[in-house]
Amino acid sequence: MNDENDDENLDPRRRRRKRTQDWGLSNEEKDLIRPLYARGKGAQTLVQQMLAQGIITWQHPLSTRDYQNKITHFLRSLRIARHRDDLHVINQLIVDHAYTPDLVIEDDNRPFLIPTLPKAFVALDLDDTIVHATQRMDVYDRFNGEKVQFTTASSGKTINLLVRPHARDFLGQIAALYNVIIFTVGDAEYAAKIQAHLDPAGTLFSGCLSRTNCTLVDNELGKDAKTLYTKDLRKVSADVCRVLLVDNTKDCFVHQPLNGILVKTWLKNQADRELLRLASFLEEHAGVEDMRLLPEMWVV
Repeated sequence: MNDENDDENLDPRRRRRKRTQDWGLSNEEKDLIRPLYARGKGAQTLVQQMLAQGIITWQHPLSTRDYQNKITHFLRSLRIARHRDDLHVINQLIVDHAYTPDLVIEDDNRPFLIPTLPKAFVALDLDDTIVHATQRMDVYDRFNGEKVQFTTASSGKTINLLVRPHARDFLGQIAALYNVIIFTVGDAEYAAKIQAHLDPAGTLFSGCLSRTNCTLVDNELGKDAKTLYTKDLRKVSADVCRVLLVDNTKDCFVHQPLNGILVKTWLKNQADRELLRLASFLEEHAGVEDMRLLPEMWVV
C-alpha cells in the first residue's frame, strides 16, 4: 500500500500528528513546539491563545483551515534563539517583531502581524535618585554641576537643588524608549517645579505622581523603614508587568518588589556615573515585554 493510501487510512488524530511533523520545520523548531502538542494543544489552539493574549493580531477573521494550513508560515517567521533579552518568550517560542514585519496568508493576502508593544513605563524617584535638595548653602555653592534654586508657595522656603550628573543625557535617552513618569514622595508643587526645570519643553515626562499618589504605611514596614510612604505601581498602570520603578529606597518597592531597580543614593558626588550606567542598561533591554525581568539583571 502506498504512502497516500496509508495517510487515507490513518486515524484522523494520527493524520493530524503526521501533518504537524511534516511542516518542514528544523529539529530545533520541532523541539520548541513539541511540549505544546504533548499537552494536546494543536496549531489552532496555539494561534487562538496567542490571539487572546494580543501576541498576534490580524485584520479579518480566519477560518479553521487558515489556522491549520497557514500556521507553518507563522512558525517559520519566528527567529529561534536560546536567549535574547530584547525578545519576548511566549510558550517557548521567541518572537522577534523586527523579523516578522509583513507576514501574510497566501490564499487571500490577509495580513497578520506581530504587533509592536506600547512603550513600557519607567517611574523615576526624584530625591537622591535624580536630584538632591539641600538647605546648606555651602554645599550648594561648592557644587560645580547643574543646580537651581526655587521657592515653593506652600512652604515659603527656598529649595537649593543639585542635579545628579548626566541626568539630562539619561532622561533624553530613556524618554525615546519608555513612557517616563515622575513618582516622588515630595508634594505636588515641589515635583512640578523640578519637572519644569528638567523638562521645560514638556517632551520627556509623560506624567507626574507625587505624595498624594503614594501610600502611607506609617509603622507597617518596621522601625528601620527608610520611608513612611510607598509607591504602588498600579497608580501608573493596571498592567504592572509593564512598569519599572527606579528608586534609591528599597522600602518603596514593597507593593511590587519584583518591579524595582535600586540605584545608589546620590547626595553631591560630582564624579557619579550611576545614571549613565542605568541609561545603558535600560537601552539594552528596551524590548523586554515583562519589566519584572530587569531587576534580576541589574547589578546594584
